Amino acid sequence: MLRHGTESKSIFRKHLFLFILTILIPTILLLSFQVYRVSREAVSQTESVSVSQLDRTARNLDMLLGQLDQISLQISLTPAILDLLTRPFDQPAYQYAEIKDQLRSWMTSNPLFDSMYLDILQNRKVLTTNEGIYDESGFYDQDFMKRLQAAPAAPAGAWFGLRQIGGSQTREVLTYARGIPPTQPAPLGLLVLNVRKDVFLSTLQTLQAGSPNRMLAFDPKPK
Repeated sequence: MLRHGTESKSIFRKHLFLFILTILIPTILLLSFQVYRVSREAVSQTESVSVSQLDRTARNLDMLLGQLDQISLQISLTPAILDLLTRPFDQPAYQYAEIKDQLRSWMTSNPLFDSMYLDILQNRKVLTTNEGIYDESGFYDQDFMKRLQAAPAAPAGAWFGLRQIGGSQTREVLTYARGIPPTQPAPLGLLVLNVRKDVFLSTLQTLQAGSPNRMLAFDPKPK
């Protein structure tokens, strides 16, 4: 009886070993391979969609920046502004007022803009769309203007970035600044366009309409 029981256990162990060897292990290996393949396909698809979304967002961002560049070009080539930049000491007060109104019309016709101003480098005056004309030394945004003029690529190059501005109320804006006019080898002025951050991001999201994924914006600067 004992021998029969021992033989039964031995047979059971052999069958269990065969089951594990021929069925269980291959099944686990096959399932593991399938899970790995599906996961890799999911990761690859996600990466492909992400790259496509980033490329689309980058194109839309370039388009918006291109529009700002075109606006600054049009403003800088306006005859009255060219005349102001080249002969600022010869301009009467009403001419400054007319150019201020011109700049203001550019700003109010586009809901992206928060404010706009022109730094006239020859006489160090800053013409703003809201407050009027300042001496550069007494301008509320003078620290930014000094940093911009001291930058290696400035004042001839363009600058774009997120910052806070003061004035009547501190607020966060995206600033586009460049030396003008482009027809001169050395700039005669600095044109600064401050774009409302919330409106800019809303516009960028609208351009992403139809995208199945949510767009996230990250600040790359470490805290």
